[in-house]
Amino acid sequence: MVIVIVVSVIWLLAYNSLDDPIIMLRVVFFSSLLFMYSYLAIIKASRFGTVGYKIFSIKVVDLSGQSPNWHTMLFRFFLIFIGPFTFVTDILWLTGESSKQTLRDKYAGTYVVRSNATPEGKGVLRNVSLHFMGWNISLKEIQTSGPQGICYDTRS
Repeated sequence: MVIVIVVSVIWLLAYNSLDDPIIMLRVVFFSSLLFMYSYLAIIKASRFGTVGYKIFSIKVVDLSGQSPNWHTMLFRFFLIFIGPFTFVTDILWLTGESSKQTLRDKYAGTYVVRSNATPEGKGVLRNVSLHFMGWNISLKEIQTSGPQGICYDTRS
């Protein structure tokens, strides 16, 4: 909702102040893109979080449980627009995923967790290959349990 409201305000301001429709579309497009990146990447990764993240008490972390850096969030942001990493695909993928991680989060190496969550321990990073909608995607994933459900500890 925040994005829709801000982009609508940008559009109305550009529509009322610019006469040339091409310039108006460029201003709206680039201003909206800049706002969406700031909101969906920079603010999401910060300690402040977005309005939705505050309401649901969640945050984004990387594979080590820390706040992701800006280039990880930039990569995660651009995955919204390419390939099988669309919003609809993410929602469908999330329903069948055991780790409850979206496809773009898997590829970017991030997790969405509760704000008060703390890492339980360390897991083994493993390379995984996913085959989805004609795409062959290779990524890193945390292996949390072995064949008998035993958690691997790499602290030693």
